[in-house]
This record gives sequence, C-alpha cells and structure tokens, in this order.
Amino acid sequence: MTMKMLKEFETLCLRALTAFLCLLILVQSCASQKKLQQIRAQKDGVEISPISDADDSLAASENIQSEAISKVDSLPQDKPIIMNAILDEETGEMVATEELMASMIVSRRYQVAERNGKIDLPFEILVPKRLQDSKWQLRLVPDLTLSGIGYRDTTALEPVYITGEEYRNRQLRGYEQYERFLGRIITDSSRLVYRFQLEQFLKRNLPEVYKLKTDSTYVTETDFYSRYDVSAQEALDHYTKGWLVNSNERLIADKDRRFHRYVKSPIVEEGIRLDTVLVNPDGDCIYRYVQTIDTRKDLKYAYIALEGSIWDQDQELYIMPRTDSIEYPVSSLSHFVKDITRYKMKTVWRRQEANSSYNISFDIGRDRIDPQLGSNAAELERIKANLRSVLNDDVFDLDSIIVSASCSPEGRYAYNRKLSQGRTSNVCDYFSAFMKEYVDSVKAERGFSVDEAGNVVHEQNIAAVPLVARHTPENWKLLDRLVETDPSMDVEARNSYSRLASAYASEPDRREQMMRRESWFNYVKDELYPKLRVVNFNFNLHRKGMVEEFVRTEEVDTLYARGVQLLRDRDYDAALEILSGYDDYNSAIAYMAKDRNRSALDCLEKEEETADVLYLKAILLSRFARDEEACDCYKRACEMDGSYVFRGNLDPEITLLIKKFGLNKELGL
Repeated sequence: MTMKMLKEFETLCLRALTAFLCLLILVQSCASQKKLQQIRAQKDGVEISPISDADDSLAASENIQSEAISKVDSLPQDKPIIMNAILDEETGEMVATEELMASMIVSRRYQVAERNGKIDLPFEILVPKRLQDSKWQLRLVPDLTLSGIGYRDTTALEPVYITGEEYRNRQLRGYEQYERFLGRIITDSSRLVYRFQLEQFLKRNLPEVYKLKTDSTYVTETDFYSRYDVSAQEALDHYTKGWLVNSNERLIADKDRRFHRYVKSPIVEEGIRLDTVLVNPDGDCIYRYVQTIDTRKDLKYAYIALEGSIWDQDQELYIMPRTDSIEYPVSSLSHFVKDITRYKMKTVWRRQEANSSYNISFDIGRDRIDPQLGSNAAELERIKANLRSVLNDDVFDLDSIIVSASCSPEGRYAYNRKLSQGRTSNVCDYFSAFMKEYVDSVKAERGFSVDEAGNVVHEQNIAAVPLVARHTPENWKLLDRLVETDPSMDVEARNSYSRLASAYASEPDRREQMMRRESWFNYVKDELYPKLRVVNFNFNLHRKGMVEEFVRTEEVDTLYARGVQLLRDRDYDAALEILSGYDDYNSAIAYMAKDRNRSALDCLEKEEETADVLYLKAILLSRFARDEEACDCYKRACEMDGSYVFRGNLDPEITLLIKKFGLNKELGL
C-alpha cells in the first residue's frame, strides 16, 4: 500500500469516526428530548416521605400495612372468570381464592419530639430513574413551614443537587476554558517593559542608577528624582510596551464576561446540602435529609414540601410539580408543665417611711421661698402633687412629715445654722398652709350623703398632719459624696479635697477657707454647692386599721410564676435560671429540657409518684440506660392514666422501650 493510499485510508477512518460520534451525540440528544417530553406529559416529579426506618432516637412514622380487599361489583357477560381454588376442609367444597399482594400506606404525618430545645425533621427524597439523565442537573429545594399559635412562617432549606456525569464534565470544561483565558493575563509587570533597552539606557546615561540593580537599598521616588533629574516613573513609562499594557487591561476588564461565557452553570459550594454526581443512573436515587431546627414558642406543627426543576447548564428545562407536605406534629416536654402557685412569707410592718428630696432655690442669705426663682415653680408643684397623693392614699395614713433644709458651706457656720433654721421654718409654714387649704377643699367637696333610712352620713375627712422642722447647717456629707463621684474632677483634685476634709473635719469654717485656695474650688462652688441647698421630706406613715407592729403573711411568688411561664414558652435557659432554685416538679422539666438529667431525677424523687411523675421518671431512667426501672415506671404510669399508653409513641425514649421490650403487648395493645 502506497503512502498516498495510507493517508486516504486514515482520512476515511477519521471521517467515519467523527460521523459515528456525531450520530451517537444526536441519538443521545434525541433520547434526552424524548425522555423530557414524556416527563412533561406525565407531569413527573420527585417524591418525599418520612424516613420509615429512621433511627430509634426519632419517633416512629405511622406506617400501616394492610391487606388489599378484592370486590367484584358485577360479572362481565359472556366472559369466564378464572380464579384459584382451594378445598374447604370443613365443607369439602372448592372455594375460590386469590392471594392478594399487601399494600403499603405511608402516612404524611410524622410525630417528632423536641429535645434540648432542638427538633429533628427527617425525610427521604426519592428521585425516580426516569428523571435522571447524564446531561441534566436536578435542583431540589425543600421548604419548611412552622405553624404555631398566631404565626405561620415559611423558609427555604438548603437545596439538593443531583448532577449527571456529562453535565458535570461540561461544567469542568467551562472552568478549564476560563483558566486558559486567565493564563493569557500578564501578572508579571516586568514583561510589560523593554527590559534590555531600559537597562542599556540606564547603564549608558545613568550609571549611578544602574548600580542600584544589585543594591537592595530603598530609594524613594522624590530622592530618585532629585539625584538624577528624571523620575523612575518617567524612565519606566518611556520603555513600557504600551500596546501590551492596553491589551492586558482589556483582558482584565473582560474577566466577568468570559466567566459567564465559559461557565454557564457554576459549581455551587456553599449554601447547599448535597451535590452528588450520578455516573451511571441505573435506578432510583434516595437521599435522606434531616433538618434540625430550634424550638419556638407555641410551636404545634412543622411542614416540609419540595419543589424541583431540571436544568441543562443555564437553561431550565422543566419545573416539577410541588410535592404534598409532610406534617410533623411536635411534642414537647412543656406539655407536662403544671400551674403550681407558690407562696412566700412576707413581713408587713405597720409603720413605713418614705423620703423625697427637692431642690428649692433660695436667694443668697435669704430664707423666704420665692416661687418665681429658678425652677421653684415646677419643684413646688411636684411637692404638692406628692402631698396630695400621700394624703389620699387608701393603704396608709400619714402621721407626720419631717422637713429638713440644708445650706452650702459658704459663709460662717453659725450664720448657716441660723439660715437653715429659717429656711426649714418657712418651708413648714408654706406647706402647712397648703395642706390646710387642701384638706378644707376636700372636706367641702365630699360634704355628706343620706342613707336609705334617711340618716345623714358624713364622709371620712382627711386628718391634719403636723410638719416637724429639722435643719442641717452645712451638708458636708453630701458634698463628700458628690466630689467622690463627680467625673469632671480628676484624681488629684479628689485626693486634695479628701486631705482637707480629713484635716479639718471638726472645723467647718477653716475647711471652707482652705478649700478656697485650691484650683478646683471654683468648680465645686459653681457646680456642687447648689446641689447642697435642698429640702428633704420624710413621710411617716402607718397602715390603715393595723394595730400590731408587724404581721407575717403569704403572697404569691411572682418570680416562680414567671419561671413557669418561660417554661411554657420554651425559653428553657431563662426558665431554668429561675426554677433551679426551687427543685420541684416544674424545675425537673426545665432540667430535662436542657438535658441535665441527674438534677431532674433528683427533683422528681422528692415528688409524690403520680402518673405524670412516673412517666417523666421513665424518660429519665431510659436516658440513663436503666431500662428495667424505666419500663416499670412507664407501666405504672399507664395503669394510673391510660392516656400515657398513647403518649408513649410521642417520646423517643419511651418509643425505644416499647419497641425493645414489646410493652404494648403487655398493656393489651
């Protein structure tokens, strides 16, 4: 065979192989199109169902296996009916019989239990073989709906991708093409200049600069220019390959467009539950999905449904019909919470005191109240409002009011003593007049009434209340506290004040005199002295109708009630923080909810063995693998309260015992 004939033979073989491959691709494409048409016509889709053979730690799904029943409504005319027959041993007659296949009815309900503030929602995604194709990607998105009292919220869960082998290969080829494109972008800046010409220029014209080629000493741009009368950038720009820089910049600017051109369907790596590649789909694909959620207040049900679609790279070929929802009734330990009212002892004293401070301003050296001075009008009205409130109190009677006025340390101590006495006396006179006027007005307003017998009934009058005068000439104690807590005074100033206060504690005039020499005095005089000119009201009261000095009484423990409500609301951390100090039945439930089983069992051991207590103990003992004791507690709970026979199927710990030891048979189920 000549060389020419050999080449012609090779060409012929290559053409035949190419034609065969094209034909194969065409056949595969036609097969995919035909499959897609059938899927659309039948409105095919994936299926979801509860995990029928889930782990024993999960509540069992309600799978019911029943025999099918055959019923003939009418006989077809002129056509024989052929059935199997057996001999009835009692009658000796042949009886028609057919062995019917059992059918599986899978409930759409799946009971789940909340544990440690979490709930597991298990389900299976079934992808039939007819939906799988090497060219396709199936994108399946479950959505979760939480339903409780007053809310119904839906959120999308992490999707599941089922990817065909050829689909993935095309994705990878797209990434390879994009990587080849990125390889064309120049990242080494030295390739963008005529390096040899630049070095020769520097060697001939700027030999001092050329020496820097092997010198690691850093030279700033300014220093370079001042030494050689030419900037480094100017030299670099002159020998830069401008056309290559422009070309490289165009490539960089084209990166995003090229990525979307080559990678039509990016490989998702985050926010996805599964992306599995099926190489040879020879059967149905089943994926087990378990979604764990945090519990919520008043959560009753959770629902999961599935939406899906078929994709060929960036083209959506088919949207699957939405599946029916799986319903998850949620059982919670909060079901066992009891409304227990606890009381605590409280000592109620007959006599009470109430203190209030008011800033009434006085002119320097004056003791008369001026309602127009500063903020006196508002402050006086605030005092009057408090007096009216105390005089009309339904629980307490007012015995007396102690009024005490104080002055700032300005001036001599003897003068300030007289001034504070005068101010206190004037305050007492002012508010004595106010209370007398108020009591008279209330008395006139109440008047009298006539009862059914015609007798005149006088309303109880408000008793007059004495005001007792006290005074504090110079309120040094308050000034000490103000200085100690004032953020505007630095440590040195506060220490200086403390030294003077200690040295002249018994000499107020000398102390004030020494303070005037300090740099911080003006600040103290302007900012802190006015706060010392206050009037204190001390209200002495007693409870109406109470004779004894004190009585001990019970009142509802509102803190415990709040802990119980938090437990009902499934805020277990906050509930346990309160209830851990009580060690009772509800405390045990809070401990159980947080998986603190030893503490929970200790609490229940102190309780009377009711059906509720025994059932909870059965759960706890099961967690400790004390199965025999757990079974005994569960059976005793069921004997006391038959409803626990059915409740046992809702709690995974009890369900495990029922399956393991056949407890339902013992209980007659």
